[in-house]
Amino acid sequence: MQLVEKIQQHVEQLPSDLQAEVFEYILKLEQKHEQTAQVTEEEALAIHDQLMDQYSEAFERLAQ
Repeated sequence: MQLVEKIQQHVEQLPSDLQAEVFEYILKLEQKHEQTAQVTEEEALAIHDQLMDQYSEAFERLAQ
């Protein structure tokens, strides 16, 4: 039996108010994970390079 199935069985045995509490906790964990997921330095530099290229192209078009 997979972990997901085990968790599902345990949650199904809980009263509905506790099931809702478990669900809210899971949503909070997801939000926390999203907030702590950071862009690596390499990704940030790639984004920066892409933006600089776009700015350069835009200024070249403006200059024409």
